[in-house]
Amino acid sequence: MGLGIALACGFFCTTAQMYEDAVARATPEPSRFRVDGTALIYDENLVQGDTEIEWADVEDLRENLKTHKQITAVHLTSGGGYYYPALEMARIISDYELDTHVVDYCESSCTVVMAAGVNRTMERGGKVGFHQYYWGADGIEGYYEDNQESKDWESPFDLAEWLYDDTQQEVYERLTHFLSHGIKAEFAIETIRNRGDDLWYPTREELRAGNMLTE
Repeated sequence: MGLGIALACGFFCTTAQMYEDAVARATPEPSRFRVDGTALIYDENLVQGDTEIEWADVEDLRENLKTHKQITAVHLTSGGGYYYPALEMARIISDYELDTHVVDYCESSCTVVMAAGVNRTMERGGKVGFHQYYWGADGIEGYYEDNQESKDWESPFDLAEWLYDDTQQEVYERLTHFLSHGIKAEFAIETIRNRGDDLWYPTREELRAGNMLTE
């Protein structure tokens, strides 16, 4: 390849890369949110790939509520995801005094978001699913390997000690969250009875009796 061709290639290749980078920056990230009148719809099916509740959703929720002042309710279709982002989404919904409405399904940590609604409703045919916190062996092993040095764990037994304390704290926070939003204690306790791979889907009557549904 001659020097001129090489220089030209270098220029155009660099320019092409700069163009691609600019397009990537200008293209908005796929969002699980969309606005429909006074409803802010949160639907995991609006994106492809990873659909779990995550920290990006927290910022997306906050920005949507700042931009669209007319929002009065959040409509949910989600199989759940990470607990702490869900808890922060719930805090924001509670602060804005919004209603929550289940469209198709609301499972796992999505129920934490749902519980924050002033009024909590569900479409006919919808379902709400609860389970205990679950962390598989592969995930625990990976977490130990990634954090052993930073957390000064000398053996897996140190991880087990931390995990025991952390799990109890998360269970306490979850039950406290439910109770603080008017959900009955006996129902809140039932939400942690099933293992992580076996969701409990209460009937509409059970959801109403436990005040998980307010209407």
